[in-house]
Amino acid sequence: MSSLLSSVKKGSISIESQYAGASYYSILTKISSRFLNDELDNIKVSINDSLKEMCLQLGADRMRIHEYHEENELCILLHQWYKKNEPSICEAKTLSFELVYRMISDVTNLSSFISDVDQLPLDSVKSELKSQQIKSILFVPVQLKGKYIGFISVESVKKTRDVYENYELASIELFANMVANFLVQSKDRIRLEKLIEKTTVQNKRHTDFSFITSHNIRASVANLVAITDLLNNGYSESYMKMLQDTVSKLNTSLLNVNEILNEDHNELLKRSECKISRLLNRLIVALSEVISENEIDIENRIPDDLVINVFPGYLDNVFYQLLTNCIKYGVNDESKKIVIKSKNYKNRTVISFVDYGKGIDLSRYGDRIFEVGSRFHTESGMENGLGLFVAKKQIESLGGDIELHSELNKGTTVKIIFPKED
Repeated sequence: MSSLLSSVKKGSISIESQYAGASYYSILTKISSRFLNDELDNIKVSINDSLKEMCLQLGADRMRIHEYHEENELCILLHQWYKKNEPSICEAKTLSFELVYRMISDVTNLSSFISDVDQLPLDSVKSELKSQQIKSILFVPVQLKGKYIGFISVESVKKTRDVYENYELASIELFANMVANFLVQSKDRIRLEKLIEKTTVQNKRHTDFSFITSHNIRASVANLVAITDLLNNGYSESYMKMLQDTVSKLNTSLLNVNEILNEDHNELLKRSECKISRLLNRLIVALSEVISENEIDIENRIPDDLVINVFPGYLDNVFYQLLTNCIKYGVNDESKKIVIKSKNYKNRTVISFVDYGKGIDLSRYGDRIFEVGSRFHTESGMENGLGLFVAKKQIESLGGDIELHSELNKGTTVKIIFPKED
């Protein structure tokens, strides 16, 4: 194959080539301006328009941009343009890593050229190029800090091409470097915008969280002060019950503060395999007194062999929150049944907590189910508006998602979705 890969043939300098070179300069100036000024959501259009202009100027039939990862033996087709009005020219698929690696390895110059694919020895490379209708191909690798990161291919489909002039080669290589810089900068800009967006959302959540938590703690402390005054005037069992409820609510608020602080430093936590059914059985035993007192029937349908790689403390807290929600709001005189089940899909595992109790009016609360401070059953007097907020935050930190489906007076289903690891 090496003998058929050649440097781009150098044409002579002429008045015509000087005019053509000026034309390429004009196009590249226009492309550069476009890359500098376009919005991030217009990246694909910008690159495809630029490919079209270069392809037509070169008299080629198709141009493509590939990303190249030697360490992963991977090529990714990012963009392509071809003459869609020509029935003999069609969209092409990604070039194989084997082909690209051989072309990069077999030449010492930056760009390489196959003027006639039919003249290649019969092997996998020739077969691949012919399967994509390629008769001639100019191959321009793109380097960043001395490392190949991608390449641009300029392809002739209808007929072979014998030569690329110096100014054409220089223009294509300059275009390749412009595209590489544009893609790298765009990725950096996208990463920065996502970071800003994430930080903004986190700041809002933390502000909301701080507000509702400080409110709950202040309310609990005020109740403690009032109950203490009442106890000073004489003992009463009702006062003790009030004291227990207030202390329990204060403890929950403080635990939620601790969970949020831990979640914000989750890179310090270690994942481990967690047997889901065993975790649920442990929680059911811990809550056995209230379960027995209210004659609640809990069905744990999770198979014994279901294991998920998680931060165990997070999952313990999430399951506790969902199970206590089912007990507090999902049980009534008509139904005392709670079902916990799972279902495996090809790319995810879903764990569902199902009750048949009060339900939630989603037409009223649906857009703020998981927002901090949201309360849906205020008649209990024990809600702090943090449970589902904290649960969602912890599930998302594990790479999962959480959904809530409910119908008023018919029950609620909460689904936790874990993606399966490759």
